[in-house]
Amino acid sequence: MNIQLNIHIDDRLIEGIKKLITPRRFIILAFIITITSSAIIYAGVTKPYTFASGQVISAEQINENFDTIYRAVNTSIIAPPGAVVAFAGNNPPEGWLLCDGRLVSRYDYPELYEAIGTAWGGDGNPNFHLPDMRGRFIRGLDISGFIDPDCKERMDVHGNKVGAMIGSLQEDVFKGHSHLVKATGGTNNMNLESPSCTGFAGWDSHYSKYTIGNGEPFIQPSGGSETRPKNAAMHYIIKY
Repeated sequence: MNIQLNIHIDDRLIEGIKKLITPRRFIILAFIITITSSAIIYAGVTKPYTFASGQVISAEQINENFDTIYRAVNTSIIAPPGAVVAFAGNNPPEGWLLCDGRLVSRYDYPELYEAIGTAWGGDGNPNFHLPDMRGRFIRGLDISGFIDPDCKERMDVHGNKVGAMIGSLQEDVFKGHSHLVKATGGTNNMNLESPSCTGFAGWDSHYSKYTIGNGEPFIQPSGGSETRPKNAAMHYIIKY
C-alpha cells in the first residue's frame, strides 16, 4: 500500500512555526498526531488474523490482514461505499464504478450493497442495480415537500409512484405559468377567443406570434427538445 501526500506550505507559515515551536516540541507534537490518527483509523478495524510469537503464518493471512487495513484506510480517507462524485475521465479509478444503471451482484460488491441496497432496482437476490445517472441532475431528497412540492409524485425506476425516497426519479416538467400577449397595431382590447382577431400587423418582436385555427388561438411553439441550463458532461461514479 503506497500513500503519497503532497503538501505545499507557505514560507511565512514555516517561519512562524519555527518561532513558536522548538525542535523538541515539534517532534513531540508530530508523534502525538501520528499515534492519535493511527488509533482512530485502526480502532474500528477487526483484523481477520491475530498472530502469536513463534506462530507459523502464511502469505495469504498477511495479505488478508493488509487488505482489511487498506479498505479501512481507503474508506476513511477517500469516501464511504455509496458515495457518488462527478468524474471528468472515461475510466473510473480503482474502487469506483460508473453510475450507468447496470446490474451487479451483492457478493461482488458487499459494502456497496449494504450502503444502497435495492433503492435503484433489483431484488438483492443476489443482484442489484447501480444508480443510473446518465443525462440526469442530482436533487437533494426533500421529504417535507417545502422545496420539492411534487415529492409525493416521485417514481421508482419502473415508473411506480413511491414518493420521496432515495433512488426516486422525476421527469422534466414546466412549472405552471402564463404568458403576456401583446400587439403593436390594431386594438389592445382584442378577444383572443374569437377568430375575428386576425389581421393584427406588426406584432412586437419580443413576443411570439399567434396563430388562429378553426378553434382557439394558440401561441406558436418555439425552443428546443428540452429545457436545460448550461452544462458540461461528466460521468457520475460511485464508491464500492
